[in-house]
Amino acid sequence: MDNLFINRNVRKLWFSLVVAGFYFFIFCGTAAADCVETFSWLPNSESNIAGYKIYYGQNNGGPYPSVVNVGNPSPVDGRIHGTVPGLTCGETYYFVCVAVNTSGVESTYSAQATVTPDSGVPGSPVNLMIIE
Repeated sequence: MDNLFINRNVRKLWFSLVVAGFYFFIFCGTAAADCVETFSWLPNSESNIAGYKIYYGQNNGGPYPSVVNVGNPSPVDGRIHGTVPGLTCGETYYFVCVAVNTSGVESTYSAQATVTPDSGVPGSPVNLMIIE
């Protein structure tokens, strides 16, 4: 009888650990690798600007194989804002921005910006000790 009781408790514990691990992976495991960066710049003065694009990659000076079409949002505090999602935290990226006119012609690249996104999650404490 005691063995049956212990086996049931072990199975319940095992099931609970598997479910907890699954929830941790789904809700915590993917968040650490998914960083977002937001950029801002002064709007162009031309009247025929249709929008802006942010190009980015992991090679200094290009090429910039990825692109986010920011569109033509209204300035906030006099600046255009654009967000680049889906970056891997801890890896370095290089970004440039272009303006696009109503004919679809892109400007030359802006100055390059470099960033290594951080997930904002603090590192684990080190040298943990019990003192009493």
